[in-house]
Amino acid sequence: MCCTTLNIAGDNDLEINAILSQLKEERDRLNTAIGALEVVGTGAPRKTGKRKRVMSAEARAKIAAAARKRWAAAKKKGKTTLAA
Repeated sequence: MCCTTLNIAGDNDLEINAILSQLKEERDRLNTAIGALEVVGTGAPRKTGKRKRVMSAEARAKIAAAARKRWAAAKKKGKTTLAA
């Protein structure tokens, strides 16, 4: 069965050659992608692009003042926690 020949008309030869060409191009693209992933996989972890959020000193001061205000109100009522 391994050594059988196919009787293919001339038009089919062009289609088969076109399919083979496309498959080989796809194989080359996949090999390139696999190679790139192998290189990346062996190096240090890459940053994902998520940036650390930075808060301005003014914003931190506002939040701290609001927290102090909440704690002062809680102490006034005699509460030791701010649970709702």
